[in-house]
Amino acid sequence: MEKTDYHMISTDDTQYEEFYAEKIMRKMDEDKIIAISSGNYDSNSYATPHGAGRFVRNSFFNNVLGHYPEKMGYESVILQMSLYHGFKNLVNNDARFSHTRQLGSNHHFYEFGASMRTLGYHPLFVLGRFTQCFLTGKPIGRMGAIQMLYYYLSYKPKQVGYDSMYDPEIRQAIRIRQKTRIKQIFRLGNTNT
Repeated sequence: MEKTDYHMISTDDTQYEEFYAEKIMRKMDEDKIIAISSGNYDSNSYATPHGAGRFVRNSFFNNVLGHYPEKMGYESVILQMSLYHGFKNLVNNDARFSHTRQLGSNHHFYEFGASMRTLGYHPLFVLGRFTQCFLTGKPIGRMGAIQMLYYYLSYKPKQVGYDSMYDPEIRQAIRIRQKTRIKQIFRLGNTNT
């Protein structure tokens, strides 16, 4: 197979505007520290690239991962590993896509919650994500937020395979990043300036 700079992840219910790929790749070509980038499907601001329409820099992917983990949460672990290794991720609001099905209509956010468990997400981080999604209704809706939290709390991982926990090193790296973010949020809320 011919070597390329990027590979793209898509879903079966996604439609892309004309020149979508060019817009994503142009930004990634301009900034070599961007490991993963996607466009956006609505007017909300997101810090994390979406699963649909995601471009992944192959030099990062081949050097850090080599292959996609055959585990629940592989979409998130690649984002976390890019940050852990000093890269950044980008949502390019100039590149637009749309979904032909309502988000979560096929899976009811089962893996959103369960994969947060397999990845070792910090409980306060999960609670914050639930609260944000529930209060705003975005991007997964209030029922999606409830289902996500339910599956995080109720999920029982298997010993091996797709439904098993990630390696302790990966879970620890994720928790460290999340603890740092939680501390930053609490400091911002407690400033008296």
